[in-house]
Amino acid sequence: MSTQNFTYSFTTLKSAHEVFKILMTPRKWWTGLYNEIITGSSEKVDDEFIFTAGDGAHHSVQKLIEVIPNEKIVWEVINSNLTF
Repeated sequence: MSTQNFTYSFTTLKSAHEVFKILMTPRKWWTGLYNEIITGSSEKVDDEFIFTAGDGAHHSVQKLIEVIPNEKIVWEVINSNLTF
């Protein structure tokens, strides 16, 4: 089994606090294109949320494993079924 990591960086005029607040709530940024459904929570370490989209083409469970306020968020994909 191989491990793959994903990192994303961007630049914005928003404060770190504003960006962090939005990113901690996936419903605010990971919806709007493919009938996405997000259930669960991502507020504190060990919280899990489920993301389903594209009529089942994407189904994954993410677990929040690390949070450094206004600096870092780490989710681990603990289960996924991707048909694409």
